[in-house]
Amino acid sequence: MKHLFVAGFDFGTSYSKVVLRDQLTGETKVVTFGPECVGLLPSHLLVHDNNLYGPLDGVVGDIISYPKLIAADIAEGGDRFNTIYSGRFKSFQERVGITNPKDAADVMLIRYFFTIIRGIRDFIGKDRDWSDSDAKLDPLMVQLAVPSGLMAERDGPLEEMMVKALRAAHYLAHQQSDAPVLSDLLRVKGELKGMSRQALEVLDKCCVIYPEVAAGVQAILRSRGTPDGKYITMDVGAGTVDLNAFYRHSSGLDYWSCEVVPLGFARLKIDSPVLSGSNNDTTFDPLCESTLMSELRQAVSSLMRQAFRYQPQKVVGNGNPPWQHETFAYIWGGGSAHPPYERNFLDALSECGVAVNEFANRLPVPVDNLVLPDDVGDFGRLAVAFGLSFHHAKLDAVRLPSALKTFAERYPAYWQIAKRTSGTCSCYANPECHICGGKGFTSFDDDLVPNWIAIDKAWNNTLTFGYAEYRGQYYQALTACLNGFYSKSARIVEKVDYLNQIQGLLRRPELRANIDLIGEGNAAILQNERLLGGTVNVVPGSAVLTPRGCRAIVSLRANQHTEADLFYTDAVSIARLINKSAGFRFIPFGCAGRKDVNGRFHLHVNKMPDQFECLR
Repeated sequence: MKHLFVAGFDFGTSYSKVVLRDQLTGETKVVTFGPECVGLLPSHLLVHDNNLYGPLDGVVGDIISYPKLIAADIAEGGDRFNTIYSGRFKSFQERVGITNPKDAADVMLIRYFFTIIRGIRDFIGKDRDWSDSDAKLDPLMVQLAVPSGLMAERDGPLEEMMVKALRAAHYLAHQQSDAPVLSDLLRVKGELKGMSRQALEVLDKCCVIYPEVAAGVQAILRSRGTPDGKYITMDVGAGTVDLNAFYRHSSGLDYWSCEVVPLGFARLKIDSPVLSGSNNDTTFDPLCESTLMSELRQAVSSLMRQAFRYQPQKVVGNGNPPWQHETFAYIWGGGSAHPPYERNFLDALSECGVAVNEFANRLPVPVDNLVLPDDVGDFGRLAVAFGLSFHHAKLDAVRLPSALKTFAERYPAYWQIAKRTSGTCSCYANPECHICGGKGFTSFDDDLVPNWIAIDKAWNNTLTFGYAEYRGQYYQALTACLNGFYSKSARIVEKVDYLNQIQGLLRRPELRANIDLIGEGNAAILQNERLLGGTVNVVPGSAVLTPRGCRAIVSLRANQHTEADLFYTDAVSIARLINKSAGFRFIPFGCAGRKDVNGRFHLHVNKMPDQFECLR
């Protein structure tokens, strides 16, 4: 194997973009398609003689525009975007006799994804640095940006539709190089249904999906010294505007809210330079600028109402309003060049009580001398594809709304009782509190136990009825975490993760009557940190400096890896040691599990390896 390619694939509403990175050398390039070497490949298909063709096939036929929006409507069973695309998809469906719209959408996505994958392979074969690549020996992983804003939960129908189509396209691209006909697309769709689990696992390694919002900001999140905080982003495309609000912290990214609205620049009823050169249909329902911007401000307000469920505008007690600090607004996309988008975006945030700068931030061009194609004038159009060109093991961990608890769930009413308990703070765990720093306690021992006992007593004295011992999902989760923590085969990094899960589960009010189980959980938290010591094997070249330390990829068991924060007195030295030690498969560090000021457990390096031994 000479190369290991990861292709970041941004499946856009009007245009798709791909950034390709060789993981072995770090060489990164924007993929250009066709004889014209365009970096923006039109997101449309053509129908000719009852067959589907991609935009690189040189066929003249009826255009099916905006396949992503068509797939979203069909997967969700709605019509949110039908004012943008035409009825040619239905005409195609009737012409070829595919009665089920979902089957027709699957075929459409497979055909377009096939065009992308074959285009990537053609680019590799013609590139002077990668022309020695062997398609059979050098793996190609395609990481697709999934429009999380269109999904209600992690395993939504649109995500499922896209990942299955990507699998089928990757499989078909390895079977044949010539343009597939409709029968080929239907055949491969059926073959995947009967494929063995082992074969699907191989395909899944080549076909990875990742939320668009987290991919788009990787150029920011991976920069040295990027602050943690609340991020609000707007991606202005041709058909849609994608709005996202998320919280970036040391252990990943919490995706708070999203809005995807059909208010892209193609719907503007004006003559604008950004509207020229479109290869897609003209929208059927154009809007005047005042109407479109009014609806955009409403969408931003809706976005923030959802975000306020996870971090309210105001929190009772000490501290400043959370949204007045550590809040960053970003804008990108082809339509962001039209000034009213940015102006109305910032005005709507201000009306919601969110303090941001006078101008929205623009995504910086990466530092690795990425060359932009002639038809791409702004790096913002490549931001999502660039972020996805990193191996998914190096990307930030993302928790979608379905995996999060709201502020009310994290700090329920029983905290009002805790306020009257000695040692607790009156801020209701306001993250901006200058007294307790958001912990909710003014003083407590390192063992945490007395405070939780006090809360339980306050709760029990207030209520007049009892509770039966709980045996539901949280009981089972806590039991599983305790078993994993005490398992002899558990590695140090897994034990640290178990401790954080145990600590979170102990806060669940459902478990308050399970005294024995809570006691066992508290006993695990009180374990002497020296008992958690051990060796952690770190992957060379994976270190990234964070505001609090160093984040790296560590080895668990065979072929299993995870990201972990390594804390040490000199984070720069440990990161330099990891990234310079390319001669060894893993670098061993002596580590122990310790708590930070917020009570969260992390890996603290207590023994550095011999630098000369690792570097030789």
